[in-house]
Amino acid sequence: MSAAQAPSAQGSPFWQFSLRFYRQPQVADTCIALQEERGVDVNLLLFLLWQATRKRAFTAAEVAEIERRVGAWREMTVIPLRSLRRALKSPPQLVAGAGCDLTPLRIAHAARVPVATASEPSADPVTCVRCATLVRLREALDGVGWAQ
Repeated sequence: MSAAQAPSAQGSPFWQFSLRFYRQPQVADTCIALQEERGVDVNLLLFLLWQATRKRAFTAAEVAEIERRVGAWREMTVIPLRSLRRALKSPPQLVAGAGCDLTPLRIAHAARVPVATASEPSADPVTCVRCATLVRLREALDGVGWAQ
């Protein structure tokens, strides 16, 4: 199968299985609890369950090898992005009557990211969310020393 014919990740059988399985009652909550409380890689868990539905069993050594291959990616990318996603769930508070908190604008300016002008902060919620997103991204980048 050529790259042009290959299904996208979203159209792959594994992705379709993951979506169907995760939407079942209590599955999402259970997966998140396993992830948070036991450090389970939910994507790896879903992959192993999908393979089991296809009558494919893995030895402990094979699972350890899969874990070794994806471990660095998870540590460098998945976990920091998960932390950023959590941080974005509680954006900075808006200043009453000001339309939008100026802090995101100041930080965006320091990060050299163009946003609404500081002299007239936008009351547009989309702009405020974008500003808050930039703030969280900047904080995350500063946290790993990457945005210096």
